[in-house]
Amino acid sequence: METKKVTKWFWVWDYEKEELWLNSMAAEGWTLCRVGFCTFYFERTEPGAYIVREEFRKRDAAYESFLQEMGAEYIGRMAMWVYFRRNGCCWRSCS
Repeated sequence: METKKVTKWFWVWDYEKEELWLNSMAAEGWTLCRVGFCTFYFERTEPGAYIVREEFRKRDAAYESFLQEMGAEYIGRMAMWVYFRRNGCCWRSCS
């Protein structure tokens, strides 16, 4: 599988900008698969196949389990930021 690593800095208050960037990468066929300090790892996927979301949360196994039951895949955590992705046309169920 084709992968790539991108080092990019985002301020904490720019989380919306970060999420937009992650989803623009996914729209181009590079979906987030791992995170590190200012480092993002992507894998080649079908363009637009995934939507990526991030949340500022304490560790909560029950919440992470709930999201996985809803079809979200846990990607990783960077400090208090947790990253998920979901295959499909949107984060919420499509109608």
